[in-house]
Amino acid sequence: MDETIILIENFYDKKKILNLQKQHSNSKIFSVNYKTHKFLEKSNIPHLIGDELLTDLDKKSIDHDGLELCKNWYFDNQIKNYLIFKNHNLIDFLELEFFQYFLGTLKSTTIFLSILKKETPKNVINLTPFNDFITRYCNSVGINTINFESKTTNELHFDKINIKFNLGFLPISINISRSNYKKIKKFFETIVYTTFNLKPNSNSYNSKSILLLDFNPTIYENLFKELSKINKNVLLLNQRRPAIWNLKSFKIIKNSKCKIIDLEDFGNSLTNIQIKNSKEFLNNLQKIWELDELFEKIFSNKGITFWYSIKSYFIHTCNNRFSESINRIMLLEKLFEKYSIVNILEWAETGQEEKEVLSIAKNMKIKSIMLQHAMYSTADIWKNFGHFLARFTHPLISEHQAVWGESTKNFAISHGHSSENLLKVGSPRHDDFFNFKTKSSETGFILLATTGGSGIFTEGSTTDVLIKFDNFVREVCKVIKKFPEKKLIVKPHPQSDFINNITNLIKDIDPKIKIVYDVDLPKLISICDVVISFNTSTILLESIIMNKPAIDLQIEDWSKEDEIVKMNAVYPIDDISKIKDGLTKVLYDENVKKELLKNSKIFLKHYLYNHGSASKVMAKILDDN
Repeated sequence: MDETIILIENFYDKKKILNLQKQHSNSKIFSVNYKTHKFLEKSNIPHLIGDELLTDLDKKSIDHDGLELCKNWYFDNQIKNYLIFKNHNLIDFLELEFFQYFLGTLKSTTIFLSILKKETPKNVINLTPFNDFITRYCNSVGINTINFESKTTNELHFDKINIKFNLGFLPISINISRSNYKKIKKFFETIVYTTFNLKPNSNSYNSKSILLLDFNPTIYENLFKELSKINKNVLLLNQRRPAIWNLKSFKIIKNSKCKIIDLEDFGNSLTNIQIKNSKEFLNNLQKIWELDELFEKIFSNKGITFWYSIKSYFIHTCNNRFSESINRIMLLEKLFEKYSIVNILEWAETGQEEKEVLSIAKNMKIKSIMLQHAMYSTADIWKNFGHFLARFTHPLISEHQAVWGESTKNFAISHGHSSENLLKVGSPRHDDFFNFKTKSSETGFILLATTGGSGIFTEGSTTDVLIKFDNFVREVCKVIKKFPEKKLIVKPHPQSDFINNITNLIKDIDPKIKIVYDVDLPKLISICDVVISFNTSTILLESIIMNKPAIDLQIEDWSKEDEIVKMNAVYPIDDISKIKDGLTKVLYDENVKKELLKNSKIFLKHYLYNHGSASKVMAKILDDN
């Protein structure tokens, strides 16, 4: 038995930690997550990694309990009726974010219990957001607690928004709060959209229109061009990301017939009664937060409640997000009343904003199509989470689904989807890759596209997996230096955590390595001799479209189950010691390259319909319906 255990999660006061360590010489420090581990490591503070104590059973239990909690916490009769606004369940809109939040919370609390049960200390110094939870357990087993509140709590996924761009050769990545991002976005959009006449006028009210949800014009340039040819108006509603953020996106929008919708423009149409009713709803909603006894039971782990550890943040966040949803529901109803929207095209149906649109559209008998936007893993481990990720393992909100190819179609049918609802489109975002013709004199580059761990389930978010990812990245950088004729370029995954982690990691490895964010991807791939990525990322598909050999770094076992690997269309590496040999073969062994090229062509034929013309097919479907 150690005298004192120091638990640290999201606490970054180095001086405080060192002082506590000095005061308690006979102590062990445990990090609870990867970010905390990295901070302690960089601060040269010896520590143990808490989630290494999680067993396989623990991880499965966390995933199961997280799923159940997310699906069921609001079904109690004392709660559920307060969450229905105009026949819309507000919780449904936030399922994905709540699942990730609950999973993180259950993971942390399970780690705490695992550490304390194993170590049985006399004292616990608590530097985490879970003071109440830990104190309750410690009181039950006679352990003294000393609490120091962590200033950083677990948050919903979109509580922070990442803004990223390249300033010359300098990569810039900034995280800002959701509220500040919305203010900046609103200010920017008001100026740009009004100045350049990008909003629809009254002439389009009665004409049949297509509504696009949160599309990136630079990725779907060909689709925007093709939609300009159809006999319907094209409206773009981007609620999370701006429709325009650089010169290229501006030109695409300006040169298309697409007009941009700003929901706030419908605010003046709301009646006093509607505003009054929404305020009354939110006031009534506050009654559920008085049900502490009920929430103590709902939000618990192994019989110990964590309600009081999350209560303040949870109530604040729910009130804010529910208020957003209520306001947007009323504005969206006005939008659908004002415009003759006959079809909606979206690509995720997982985010709060998309779910709101689709829910209201369904009530108003407006059709919708979900366009597959990425390679979907068919590995068994993902099936339990398909409900939150709009994968084909579960029913979808949209009436029709535009699939990339025969592979996805067959997978969807095998999970109960009707073939009549599956549209054989292909991938509009990849038309540019198939049709790329520009030649560059630049050669000799290797692209490392970093995606990190899967993150959505416990096994893929452990410190061990993320350390493994870091080590693979370090080894790739080290190996490429042994090929002086090659130059490394790193492109982080667009998700903010990945961006910040990889940027810091690469700067630590070698500040001279070029990092790119906002980039013309077909052009970038065209100058590369090989593309390296992790866990069957979509960029592997993009590489082989452009006849570039691709290496799949498999830091998680599930990636070995995906078709692109099984069909030998990419070169798999699951052991860090094999990176140099694998890269050498892919670069210089003509037989290996020839085999990869042959297999990749077979895979592309199987995985993608309408090579280079998917945008035309999608536009025709929208024009005809």
